[in-house]
Order: sequence, then structure tokens, then C-alpha cells
Amino acid sequence: MSKQKSTRFISKGNSIYLLSVFSIISLNFYQYFSLNNPTKYLFTDDLWVLIGSNYESVFEKFLCCSVTSPFASIFFQGLYSLIGSDPAFINTLFIIGQLIPFSIFFFKYIPLTKIEKSFTIIFLLSSPMYLNYSVRPKPYIYEVIVIFIIANLYFKIKNKKTITIYDFLLLSILTSFSFVALIGAASCFLLLLMEFINKKEKIHFSKFGFLTFSSVSTGLFFLANIVKDNSLNTFWSSYFMPLEGGLSLKIRWLYYSFIRLLSESDTTNLGFSNFSTTLAILIFFVSILFLIRNEKGLLFFIFTLFAVSLVLAILQIYPFGGSRTNIYLFSALAISFGYGVSYLFKLKIKYKAPLMFLIVLLILLSNFYNNTISYKNTTNTLDQDTTELIIDDIINEDTKVIVHHGSHWFVGLYLPVEIKMESIQLFPERERVLGSGSFSLPAPVILNDKFIQLCFDFPKTRGENCNEVIEDYLESSGINNFKFVGFYTEEKDFSSYLKIFKENNFQVLNKVVEDDMIYYILAK
Repeated sequence: MSKQKSTRFISKGNSIYLLSVFSIISLNFYQYFSLNNPTKYLFTDDLWVLIGSNYESVFEKFLCCSVTSPFASIFFQGLYSLIGSDPAFINTLFIIGQLIPFSIFFFKYIPLTKIEKSFTIIFLLSSPMYLNYSVRPKPYIYEVIVIFIIANLYFKIKNKKTITIYDFLLLSILTSFSFVALIGAASCFLLLLMEFINKKEKIHFSKFGFLTFSSVSTGLFFLANIVKDNSLNTFWSSYFMPLEGGLSLKIRWLYYSFIRLLSESDTTNLGFSNFSTTLAILIFFVSILFLIRNEKGLLFFIFTLFAVSLVLAILQIYPFGGSRTNIYLFSALAISFGYGVSYLFKLKIKYKAPLMFLIVLLILLSNFYNNTISYKNTTNTLDQDTTELIIDDIINEDTKVIVHHGSHWFVGLYLPVEIKMESIQLFPERERVLGSGSFSLPAPVILNDKFIQLCFDFPKTRGENCNEVIEDYLESSGINNFKFVGFYTEEKDFSSYLKIFKENNFQVLNKVVEDDMIYYILAK
């Protein structure tokens, strides 16, 4: 191919990718902003992160609510405080999520051309799992950038470029933002170690420094998992490789885990691709073949990242296979898919331009018909209008309100109350009884006499203790009427409460019952 023809061809390729990127972003914005009802009240999992926005100082925000990822919590709390309303906050998260994939253009050491990076962006912005978690105050989609940065650092070292103290500082920040940075660091550690073994080259400072950082970080990661609360393990159990059942069961688990990662497996695990499972598998393996032939360094990075992730699942440390915790792997999947499709530009085949047009059209049509982007797609939500009416009623009446044990965070964030955070052991018997969710968490203590917080535990797991506390309050307070409110809980969870109320001669005057929400007005 002559230089002139090659330039003309690349120009056509650029036009195709630019049109594709613009079209996908336009479709995403149309689907999101035209088809969504505003979400005024967020789910409890998000409230735990955002409730620290009630504090003014960064130090207080950090101490109160940085349960998992300190910098991520601070980032979301700061953004929430700045934006001021839930719909605007979620919309802002969506816009940020649309911009994140473009970060790959800033990482010059990752061995991808502009066309290949462009298709990486296209596949990320077509991912239903990625798009729907872009509207959640969770660090998962931001971990895509984390992996891009680590990959860039690895290839910088591989190209014998000197890394600086700023690179290590960046790694430290990434680790505080999300601990999957350690998974990326561990992958680089293994790759560099293999290079030393195979090439027997001298260890210069940059590589030695990175190896030291990676090994120490990885060691701390494993140490932390030895002493951690294992309450999430049961919740993640299907995402851990089974230790029993023989080889055939393990192979079957590996197959279905990979399938879950690539495509939708249930209503909340939406998968990387909106293609059919067969087509997604085909694209992935064809892309791998192209990488084997042309870019082994990139292939080894992707393979090692997946291998480390899989080993963590075998060791029952971190889940693998389609949950939101694996969105960081979408960076590697998008790179491989993007490389595979863009490689078609390089093949000497007839009708190349129409073929590329058809591929892009397929991505766009699949995006349009299969993607819906909504906060409600990945979590529970309350009836927004009913919730608003209940909140207005609580605010405008002086009647005391008993807060259900699962609603402290909701009340602390959405009602005009002053709070302080106290570390409370939540649900200490729940892991044994229910199978998941036992952990210590800073919980909001409401500094307002109107709101009565009697229990921070499930009555059905430690029923007698909580019930006794409620009975003692009803007998000693002299209260004759009150309201009882619960957000993100089911009516059956109130049965023990209602029994105590009736035993103490309280009658239900009125009640509002919706999915995951209940509001009682009671009087003697």
C-alpha cells in the first residue's frame, strides 16, 4: 500500500471511529435523559457513602464514612455536597462516566494506536454494566482508569523509561481510591519478575522500585484479607471457585463465570457486552488471536490481570465472574475487543470500508435496542413521590418518630437533622442466621429529640434484646402517640415491632405501605 493510499485509508478509519463515538454518546445521552424519571432518593448502599456529606471538614468526612475506599468516599461526598440534589448528582455521575473512557488517550505507553484506543472507548461506552454503574456513587467504573494507569506504568517500565516518585505517589493514591489497584500492581509484579528470570537483565532502579512497591502492597493486601471480616464471603460465594466437587465442577464454574463477565446473567449483573453470548465470545477469541500475532506484550498484561483475579477467587479472597466488583476487568476486555475490531483495518480484504461500516452499525443497533441506562437497573428504589409525601409529613408535624433499625442512614441524609457518626457493630448474628452482611460500620446517631433510635440490629436475629429496649421505652417514656417509619425494608420486618406496640395498647390509626417502605401512625 502506497503512502498516499495508506494516509487516505487511515483518514477514512478516523472518520468512521469519530462518527461511531459521537453516535454512541448521543444514543447514551438520549436514552438516559429522555427515558428516566428523576431519582430523588438513593439506595441504602449509596447512603452509607454519602452521609458524610453532612460534615463540613474533609477530616470528618474521612473519619465517618470511608468504609472501603477512603479517597473514593471523599470524592463522592464532595461531589454530592457541591451538586446539592440527588437527580443532579446522578446526572453528573453519568456525564463523568461518559468521559472516563477517553482517559485512555492520555496514556501514551499503552501499545495502542489512536484507532485502537477509539474502539476501546466505543466498547466501554456500549457496556450495559459499565453504563448503569456510572450512575452509582461507587468506585467500580473509576477502576477502569486505575487499570489504564497501571498498564501505562507497566509499559513505561517495559520500554526502559525511568519512573519517578510521582508515579509511586500516584499508585498510592490509586490504592486509597480502590484496592483493585493492588490487583493491577500484583499483575505487573509477576510480569516484571518473569522478565528478570527469562532475560536475566540487570535490575535498574525503576523496576526495582516498582517491584518493591508491588510486592509490599500485594503482601499487605493478602495480610488484610487474613484478618478481615469475612461477612461478604457468603454473599460472594457463587463468585468464588468451588473447593469441592472435583475438576468438572471447577471447569463448569470457570466457563459460566467467564460467560457472566461477558454478557448479562441476571437483572443486576448486566455483563460487559450487550451482544449475544456467542457473538461476544467469538469477538473476544478472535481479538486474542490478533493479539497473539501482533501484540504479545499487551496480551500478557491482559492474561496476567485475569489470572491474578482468578487466583484471588480460588483463594476465596475476591470474587470473579460478572459482579460489579469485576468492572475493573472491563478495561482489559475493552482493549482486547477494540484491538480485535480495529485490526480489521489492517487486513488486506475486499470491501473493507463496507465491512467496517456494518460492524459499527451492529454496535450502534445493539446499543440502541439492548441498553437502558437507569439508577433503578442495579439496585432497589423507593416510590419517589410517596417517599416525598412521608418526609413532608414527618417534617411538618411535631409528633415523635421511631426510626426503624434499617433507616438511620436515610433519615440522617434526607431529613433536616444534625447527626454524629458512631461505629456500631451491625447485625453481628446475621452472618450465622441470614448468611451475609455482618460488619462494623459508622452509623448516624440523630441529635434531635423528635427522632427515636432504639435498635441498630435486626429484631429477628437478636429479637429479645431489641424488643426489650422498645418495651422499656414505651413503658418509661409516657408516650401516647408516635409515628413509625422504615425505608428500604419490607412489611414482614415490622412484625415484631407491631406485636410490641399492640401489647402496649397502641393502635394503628393510619399506615402507608409500599415496596421497601412503611409508615405507621399509632396512638394509645
